[in-house]
Amino acid sequence: MELLPEYCENIIVGVMYKNKFSWYVTKIYLWYLDYKIRYEGIKQRYIDMGRSQKRFEYEVGSYERFCGDRWGIAIVDSNEDIDKFIGKIEKYKVPCEELKEYRLIADDEDDFYPVLLVDFDKKILYNYIQEPYFLHEYVPKGWQGKYEKFYHLIPQNQLFFS
Repeated sequence: MELLPEYCENIIVGVMYKNKFSWYVTKIYLWYLDYKIRYEGIKQRYIDMGRSQKRFEYEVGSYERFCGDRWGIAIVDSNEDIDKFIGKIEKYKVPCEELKEYRLIADDEDDFYPVLLVDFDKKILYNYIQEPYFLHEYVPKGWQGKYEKFYHLIPQNQLFFS
């Protein structure tokens, strides 16, 4: 396992893509599927707090630099971008059995619950992580973002928790 789960930092994500289910443990920021919405939201918060455009650009950077944090993929929506994204996170894929084993010896068992389910086939993101990460609000146009428990949607052979 490349990263160990840590609530609100490194998260367990279930992914359905091309009718195949996989688990990943990745940094949370990767799952804002539409970085344009996220970037504009951060910019608006700066404006609301009375901060200058110059300070925003200094602290956050340009849109291109911002997207560079995720391999230049601004919006994970087209098949080409999804393929690229999945390729980049491949090293974070974790077999179900490995998650089961780690969960048994974890200091904090709560870190070993999935908090996102992303179905690239149906274009739905289920978010079950508490605020301030409203990942379900940062989905591309044409997607559904839902804040709800999704455990019943996980294939039976992929359940590593009870």
